[in-house]
Amino acid sequence: MVAIQIRDVPEAVAEALKSRALREGLSVQKYLLDLITAQAAIEHNRAVLSREPVWVRPAQVTAQDIADIVASERSTRLDRIMDTVEP
Repeated sequence: MVAIQIRDVPEAVAEALKSRALREGLSVQKYLLDLITAQAAIEHNRAVLSREPVWVRPAQVTAQDIADIVASERSTRLDRIMDTVEP
C-alpha cells in the first residue's frame, strides 16, 4: 500500500474529520481511507459510464411485431386449453 500525507490542513477541518470519525466509531485514518476509497469508486464509475456502450443496439422490433407475437402466443395457449377440455 501507499502512504498519503496531507499537509497544512486547517485546524477546523481536522477537528471536523476527527468528530465525524468518532461518530462513526472509526479512527481518523480508517475514516479518511473509507472516504477516499469511496471517491475513487465514484470516479471509476463515471469513467465506466462515459464509455460508449458496445452492447446496446437500437431495437429492430416494431409495436406491430410485439402485438403479433402476443396474439400468436394467446392463440397457442387457447388451443392447448381447448385440447384439455372434453367436448
